[in-house]
Amino acid sequence: MGPRRVDRDRALVEALRRREPTAADRLVATYGDRAYRLATRITRSAEDAEEVVQDAFWSVIRQIDTFRGESALGSWLYRIVANAAYQKLRGRPRAELSLDE
Repeated sequence: MGPRRVDRDRALVEALRRREPTAADRLVATYGDRAYRLATRITRSAEDAEEVVQDAFWSVIRQIDTFRGESALGSWLYRIVANAAYQKLRGRPRAELSLDE
C-alpha cells in the first residue's frame, strides 16, 4: 500500500470520526464498488449484496471509533462486509440456498 493510500485513509478515518457531512460519501466513493463485488461473490445475489453493503457501511460509520489502524481501512471494511454477507447467507431459509453454494 502506497503512502498516498495511507494518507487518504487516515484523512478519511479522521473525517468519519469528526462526523464530517461528506465523509460517508467519500467512504462509499472509495470502497463501494469493491465492497459490492465482494458481497455479490459471497451472496450470489445483487439484491442481497446491496443490502449487505448498505448495512456494512452503516456499521463502519457507527463503529469508526473502534478502528485501531492496525490494518488498512479497506481491510477492516471488507471484513465487515464479508461478515455481513455470511450472516445474510445464514439467515436465508434452506430452500433458498442453491446446491452449488
